[in-house]
Amino acid sequence: DVDLGQLYLVNQEERHFRKKNGEFIWVVMTVKQILIDGKTKYSLSNWMDITERKTAGAQIRYQAMLVDSVSDAIISTDLDSHIITWNKAAERIYGWKQAEVIGKRIRDVTNSQSSIGNVQKMISKLNQDGYWTDETTQRRRDGALLYISASVARIKDHSGKAVGNVVIS
Repeated sequence: DVDLGQLYLVNQEERHFRKKNGEFIWVVMTVKQILIDGKTKYSLSNWMDITERKTAGAQIRYQAMLVDSVSDAIISTDLDSHIITWNKAAERIYGWKQAEVIGKRIRDVTNSQSSIGNVQKMISKLNQDGYWTDETTQRRRDGALLYISASVARIKDHSGKAVGNVVIS
């Protein structure tokens, strides 16, 4: 019988290092030990560069902070107009918290007063040009009437396929 030992994770942590060329990178360091007959015989160390992931995460957090810092409502929807994101200004303007509106149709939440003809014109312009801008009448959660200058633009994926809309009010 040969005891192949047991592998135990000892430590895993992220660290910031400076390379010889002066560039900083993020790595995740993992240290494992192999125990044979209850004694540490070997230690394995693995380092993986996670700079791209850390940088992308920081950029996403920064962009989210920007969207929440502006005074205009910024709302994203899928192609069926179901709300995906709703920033702090949208909460203030419309009186609805983000958690209350995610998944609902934007027209139902904002109580847009546009006629069916105007909605069809908007959709046609959006499909043709990729954007629509106009003034509209909407209602807050408490029923107060709002006169809104709105702009809607198509959101496209990396291949150019429409995947949703962004509304700025």
